[in-house]
Amino acid sequence: AVSMNVDGLPQKILGIPINSDGPGSSGTQKISQKMAEYNWDVIGVSEDFNYNTELMSSLTSYKSGTHRGGVSRLNNDTDGLNLLWKNTINVTGEKWTSWNTHYSTGIFGAGNGADGMIDKGYRYYQATIAEGVAVDVYILHMDADSDAGDIAARESQLTQLADAIKASDNKNPIIVMGDTNCRYTRENLETLFINAINADSRFTIQDAWVEKIRDGVYPTYGADAIVAKDKGGTYDYPQAEIVDKIFYINNTDSVVTLQADSYTVHTDFVDDDGSALADHWPIEAKFTYTYTQTV
Repeated sequence: AVSMNVDGLPQKILGIPINSDGPGSSGTQKISQKMAEYNWDVIGVSEDFNYNTELMSSLTSYKSGTHRGGVSRLNNDTDGLNLLWKNTINVTGEKWTSWNTHYSTGIFGAGNGADGMIDKGYRYYQATIAEGVAVDVYILHMDADSDAGDIAARESQLTQLADAIKASDNKNPIIVMGDTNCRYTRENLETLFINAINADSRFTIQDAWVEKIRDGVYPTYGADAIVAKDKGGTYDYPQAEIVDKIFYINNTDSVVTLQADSYTVHTDFVDDDGSALADHWPIEAKFTYTYTQTV
């Protein structure tokens, strides 16, 4: 399972430069080619806006969810989210949900990450990997920027998603992935999401990065950020905390159990000249599932 922000904003809106260093059409075609080379099973993408045709161009053995359109004006009815999956997997039940709260400022909501210009939220899918082996998949994109209002909006979104998961009763394990724009050191992610879900006796949630790279030890809320060197910090990958995350939840009501085998930050997702193909590195968690036959 892979989470990736594909940086699909146009380079200009109404003639105004907004993403001049983005991959654009030709760069998104290269992203598609690279995705096809990696042959990932399930990919949750965010910022799939104006270059969806290019994104899918090399993924001939994949299907995808609904593309809700690009960004071309100051208010756009799109979440930028999409799920891509191999043809060998059966995916059903697509559902979109908008965040109840977001924070943006300025004219047309263009300030503080421009979260008012699109319909950010999360999506749900059910992926059947093999006969009798179903996994619920949530993909998401949370508020951007780092003012107090942005942090409060993200914490509200964490609670909204945790409540939705706890209200579900599909008897499946769950994978949650996407661009959270959260850091454990800045948002109270452990309390509002991890502990909130673990409080339900059916569920046990793991963050693949925390489990596989940090031996299960969560970063301390309020401590210094664990920033990667290429983002101005001092930490190498995968030890650095990044805002893209993959969580998985086992369910005592399910005949299927997931176990993360590895967690990877794909700093090798680059063009021929070694430059990054998008502004976020893809993150990957490999899973083994165990199926327990019922009597």
